[in-house]
Amino acid sequence: MTPPAAPSPVWHNLFRRRPPWAEEVAGLWAATPLFEGIPRREVLRLARDMHPRSFEEDEVVFRAGDVGAGAVLVLEGRVEIRVGAA
Repeated sequence: MTPPAAPSPVWHNLFRRRPPWAEEVAGLWAATPLFEGIPRREVLRLARDMHPRSFEEDEVVFRAGDVGAGAVLVLEGRVEIRVGAA
């Protein structure tokens, strides 16, 4: 018996809802040199794949030496970067 085919990405993406913040994030990214030359559609696709997260005051986001699993974009508030003993 042949296993069922994987769903077509065309249909999956056609009906996928865009998170309300995706346009804002894509606009911020598109204005940076890192994303220069990348089509807006691709920047928006990357933004849709983000997972928003809120942090408490003084919560550690990551430490030096941590394995990177993604990127951090600060939409609101501020981040303090410390090097050395805290």
